Amino acid sequence: MKYLLLFVILIISQNCFCQVDLSNGLIAYYPFNGNAKNVVSDNFHGTLNGSIQLTKDRFGVDNSAYL
Repeated sequence: MKYLLLFVILIISQNCFCQVDLSNGLIAYYPFNGNAKNVVSDNFHGTLNGSIQLTKDRFGVDNSAYL
C-alpha cells in the first residue's frame, strides 16, 4: 500500500508546473558582465578587489565564474 501511495505522489508531482517569480522581493542581482553592479537597484553595488577576471565555470561555460 505504501508503494502505491508513493507511486501516486510521484505521478502527481510530475504534472506540477511550479514557477517562482524572482522579481518579487529580489534585493540584488549580479550578472557576470565584468563589473559588480547590482542591476536591480542602486543600493547594493559590489566592489571587485584584486586581479579578478571572468573565466569558465565548472561546466566549461565562458564568462560564468570569477577567478
